[in-house]
Amino acid sequence: EVLPEASYIFTNHIPLMDFPAPTFDKIIPIGGISVKTQRKSLQLPEKWDKFLGIRKKNVLISFGSNARSADMPEEFKKNILRVAESMPEVTFIWKYENEKDTLADHLKNVYLGDWLPQNELLGDPRLSLFVTHGGLASVTELALMGKPAVMVPLFADQARNAMMLKRHGGAQVLHKTDLGDSKVIKKAIEEVLFGQLPSMDPYGRHQSYFEYYLLDIISIALLIILTVSYISFRILRCIFGLCFRSKKVKHE
Repeated sequence: EVLPEASYIFTNHIPLMDFPAPTFDKIIPIGGISVKTQRKSLQLPEKWDKFLGIRKKNVLISFGSNARSADMPEEFKKNILRVAESMPEVTFIWKYENEKDTLADHLKNVYLGDWLPQNELLGDPRLSLFVTHGGLASVTELALMGKPAVMVPLFADQARNAMMLKRHGGAQVLHKTDLGDSKVIKKAIEEVLFGQLPSMDPYGRHQSYFEYYLLDIISIALLIILTVSYISFRILRCIFGLCFRSKKVKHE
């Protein structure tokens, strides 16, 4: 009873990013209202500022607060570290809830933290990529900060959120079982970091001469015009013929 009678309903979504859906004037989207986007409010702690300055490419890894990376299957952890080891030119900052764990001690380009200033890191222009589970809060921050992502949805609405960004060309989406294959993980990360930008490739480059200059459309349009003109001419000719024949008969 309360919800239908409400004068206004505020929802946590961004219409330009979301899938098309019917709505009412009383529904007011306020997605991202809590995200800090002003430079002055995005001051990084010295520790993380230092890490971002070591290499040109930086990747943030976080699977949220409900899915703890420390509880991830060992094989998944090892595969992520194998990817990091094979990309020494990239810094990996991983939200890992057990900083005492020694699994990444042998890697100079991996930094673990049980808590990360995610909003501030995403707002830093030196951050290149976000590997995330696709929670709504993370997706909203990604969209407002303009960062690309590799998304690994785990449960609930995360698969929908991941596809929502993918349809805009802002993310690569992996299935959670893909974490069992380091080659798949690396391919997705490399494609975002070093791959081409399909959105910047003019479609006309892949069209034939006939298609590029719309000759196929023009040909069909001309054919329709000529057909209609010919039929109209024949109809008018028949009408005039009948009219003149009728007058001739009456005259006789």
